[in-house]
Amino acid sequence: MKILTYDTGTGPRCGILQDDLVVNVTALLGTDYILRDIRALLELGESPIDQLGQALMSNVVAPAIPLADVHLRSPILQPPTIRDFMAYEEHATSQGTRKCADAWYRMPVFYFSNPLRIFGPEDQVPYPSTSERLDYELEIGCVIGREGSNIPATDALAYIAGFCIFNDWSFRGLQRDEMAGRPRPSQGQELSLFPWPLPGWLPQTKWLRTFAAVDYTSIARPKSTMSSGCETVTGEFPIIPGNLL
Repeated sequence: MKILTYDTGTGPRCGILQDDLVVNVTALLGTDYILRDIRALLELGESPIDQLGQALMSNVVAPAIPLADVHLRSPILQPPTIRDFMAYEEHATSQGTRKCADAWYRMPVFYFSNPLRIFGPEDQVPYPSTSERLDYELEIGCVIGREGSNIPATDALAYIAGFCIFNDWSFRGLQRDEMAGRPRPSQGQELSLFPWPLPGWLPQTKWLRTFAAVDYTSIARPKSTMSSGCETVTGEFPIIPGNLL
């Protein structure tokens, strides 16, 4: 099931890809208001993805548009929060050029990123006027599908709606100056999400294999995982639908 956020010029909508057609999810589910993105779908509660599957199986008639005629937006237009983890020792030590803090070995380490600078797979990412160096990191993100707190790692997958490619754009010049005066970056970052979250049982699809083929993490072993990260953050902060890890 490929759920996405699209726009035909009348504003963003949640859709589902069926063959080469994008079906309007608002019409498919018959909701009283427009579902603007996947977050709005997940916020319906009561297993909305299962409801969507049932509507498709019931052959509910809903408007559909060729995929070639829509503009793909970020799956989640504005995540409530974004928690960006440093899961690999190679990354944390800058390929062995610096020493990690002891805390990194004891717990999954993350920071809150900027939810206001989110771009989709077909959006042009503006080059920063405040920095001469724009860099990116190709990562995997997960979209939270259910509200929860104090979630053990063994139950984490039940709270994850799907996984997506997560491009972390960094303004290295600005980020360097910011981090000299603050413990975490604030302005020197933008994110791109591509283009529909896939459920956890599809990691071997060609779409996600692209990530493994080019990212150095394909030959590195993470110290922490999505599950352990989910356990850590929910011990102190609740998660809600649309959160991005």
